[in-house]
Amino acid sequence: MGTDIHMFAQMKVDGKFQAIDPRLVKMSRDRCDDSYKSMQFSITRNYALFGRLAGIRTADYTPIAKPLKRLPNGTCKEIKKEKREYGVDGHSLHILYLSDVLPLNIKKEIFEFEDDMSYFEYEYWKKKNFLSLSYKFPDFYQENKLISEQEMKKLIEMINFHNGRPKVYCKAKYQFSGSEVYGKDFIKMVDELQKLKVDPKDIQLVFWFDS
Repeated sequence: MGTDIHMFAQMKVDGKFQAIDPRLVKMSRDRCDDSYKSMQFSITRNYALFGRLAGIRTADYTPIAKPLKRLPNGTCKEIKKEKREYGVDGHSLHILYLSDVLPLNIKKEIFEFEDDMSYFEYEYWKKKNFLSLSYKFPDFYQENKLISEQEMKKLIEMINFHNGRPKVYCKAKYQFSGSEVYGKDFIKMVDELQKLKVDPKDIQLVFWFDS
């Protein structure tokens, strides 16, 4: 089991909110079949995105959406119906205005991190291209004593790997781009929504999660 996001968008037309059909902005609708047509945007599970939007599944990012106890006044009937169906399983309700997203320039946004990882973790993730190409060469240390890369390599060579892993760690500084964090689905949704001839202040993203 994991956590998924249930994303909806609504825009104000003549003073009233109406649901935005994902197909209107060249997106896929979730949970669609012949008997039920959902207005839910299909957003691939992405815990970095969930953390950035609402602090869900990770606290590594500063959330940009506003938590809600209930749906905002004037919410369209389609979103109300979907929220009723999820009941208590639909938790962590949030709202985000398109006008708050656009200034972030999300595709070019940069997220910087600094973390401790073992030398083995460093090598493993580096081979998988997990660490950004903008990775800065780390300072290596053992316990509380800083050691040079050359000293670290000597320690690695001296250890019998069959008798346990060396307690050598590195302080890694790395970056993720906005494209990596937000993911292609959310970025496409934002790109397409801003093409609508509607004031971004009148477009709301309303979403919740289920686990």
